[in-house]
Amino acid sequence: MINFNLIQHKYLNWIRISNRRNDDNAGFSLLELMAVVLIIGILSAIAAPSWLGFINNQRLGSAQDEVYRAMRIAQSNAKAKREAWQVSVRTEAGTEKVQWAIHQAIPTIKPTDLSVASESDRSSLSAWHSFDSQIEIDPGATNVELNADGVYPLIFNYNGCAVGQRTEECTESSLDDDPTKIPPLKLTFSHKKLGDNTRKCVRVETVLGSIRAAQGVNQEGCPPN
Repeated sequence: MINFNLIQHKYLNWIRISNRRNDDNAGFSLLELMAVVLIIGILSAIAAPSWLGFINNQRLGSAQDEVYRAMRIAQSNAKAKREAWQVSVRTEAGTEKVQWAIHQAIPTIKPTDLSVASESDRSSLSAWHSFDSQIEIDPGATNVELNADGVYPLIFNYNGCAVGQRTEECTESSLDDDPTKIPPLKLTFSHKKLGDNTRKCVRVETVLGSIRAAQGVNQEGCPPN
């Protein structure tokens, strides 16, 4: 005779054992979860400074690249249109943001009268374009002269040569009269949260207008004046 009570008892025991196994495998214990959270926190604390340093260096590199391209455009426009063009760089009063602009080097255009372009517009001529707020001009490693308007001007004459005044010829540049201004001319930038060794600059290597980007503090980079 079949003992249904015994079968039922064994079946219920099997269900209880299965449930306990499922509970054991259902997830982590509180101690295990705390250990995982602690490990993640430690790894984040180690990685965060390196990641922020990388991001800040990328922003500094972007500022350098924009000024480099601005100089190339100004030089190209000067040659194509047979007239002097200028790259102006300044620290805007009030916001303390470093800005750059490309415009004709003529008396009727004052850099201080130019409008400020929107953040999304990085290509308009005759307008100021702003860098990240942590970017600053390094005056101790910049030998382009700051003028009375608070602007660092870099002028290319109609032949694309770097000159001190818009009407000067390549072989008659006033830059040659002052040993501190003889190329390489340097516009140097730094990041407020990075060290001097990370400074980046754009150099005009010769009066004829050879331009290159550089970095660091050695003589081939962005050394102090």
